[in-house]
Amino acid sequence: MTAFNDMLYQYDRAAGKRSSLRRAVAVLGIVCVAGAAMLLGGCAGDRASQKSVDELIDSGLESLRVFNFKEAREPLHAAMDRLEPGEPQWALATYSLALATWHTSPAGPENVKDATVLLEEVVRLAPESPYAPSALLDLGRIAEVSDFLGDPTDVEAAREYYQRVRSDFSNTDMSARATLY
Repeated sequence: MTAFNDMLYQYDRAAGKRSSLRRAVAVLGIVCVAGAAMLLGGCAGDRASQKSVDELIDSGLESLRVFNFKEAREPLHAAMDRLEPGEPQWALATYSLALATWHTSPAGPENVKDATVLLEEVVRLAPESPYAPSALLDLGRIAEVSDFLGDPTDVEAAREYYQRVRSDFSNTDMSARATLY
């Protein structure tokens, strides 16, 4: 680098443009260094902003705890993109996303349908999980209660869901809750 600087100095002296050329080289050097730092920092920043599945689920659950259903959906969707049925966190993430979707305002047929699909997946793909009886109970509530103007109720379907909770999960708290409906 010293040889390069000496060469520039000799050139500047000969050309009589030492200050302007040095300024241009200095600015170019700063721009190059800043660009390299931004590129390296951007790569490190991407890695730092990558959350683990557990962190994404925790973030979604924290939003659910304070009834921020819309905000809960993004990290839970991101977690679901990285999970497969059968993985330990899958049932929790799917059930939590179903709740966030169901309760997001304004209520509408698409949210209720999406939540129903997610709850049915928990029951079908993770029947041994602790979330399966809750999912069945919630499916009963969706069938029983009108969530938006024009949402039809189906009391008979609700009874069937509650009966499944009582018969399939008789030793759980959800069984006692299903008896109340």
